[in-house]
Amino acid sequence: MAVHKTLLEISTYLNDVLSKLFPGSSLSAARWTKNNNLPPTPLPLSPLLLEITVRWSRLLINNIPTRASPSCGAYSPSKCQDTLACNNPAYEALKLTRLPYWVKHPDSYAPGSSSSLVVSFEDLTGGIL
Repeated sequence: MAVHKTLLEISTYLNDVLSKLFPGSSLSAARWTKNNNLPPTPLPLSPLLLEITVRWSRLLINNIPTRASPSCGAYSPSKCQDTLACNNPAYEALKLTRLPYWVKHPDSYAPGSSSSLVVSFEDLTGGIL
């Protein structure tokens, strides 16, 4: 059985790291998900974004061709972004908090495979999702 640090210990450790990287920045809270994981950060780490709390939603899109082939891996996050935005006005209007990402490591996909892609975006009222 895995032993978890307390949320206070995690917050203290992360605040020590953040204060060295970005003086004046701090983490306000940490929480465990229902699966007993710490949720991933939806935003890239920067001093400005650490000071702003943004409500965001996450959308899981299933059965997306990875475009993996014998000579190349699955589409990169930026290529997924470009492909989803092409001819999808509703998607293009989303304010993403990070680029789309595969549910598994991109190098793990076999040629011709399909998988799920996760999109995280700002959703201030919770109404977009």
